[in-house]
Amino acid sequence: HLNRMDVHNISVCVAPSIFHKLDRPNDVESSFKTIAFIEYLIENSMQIFGEEIYKWLEAISLKYNVGISMNNPNSSNQSI
Repeated sequence: HLNRMDVHNISVCVAPSIFHKLDRPNDVESSFKTIAFIEYLIENSMQIFGEEIYKWLEAISLKYNVGISMNNPNSSNQSI
């Protein structure tokens, strides 16, 4: 089973839930900017949130019994 949810696809799914404009729900330009912002947050999570993000994601992964995979440069185990 190959997971095809890359950073862009996850951003497309998550962005409307996090940022939405009630007065302009079909604002395409704003949607693209929001998706790009979410991509940036995901790709730079280590620099933005620090190494604590891995501990937080591991706790979520264990609580909900889901696998979360991130590239932790300070760990030999890349699956959280």
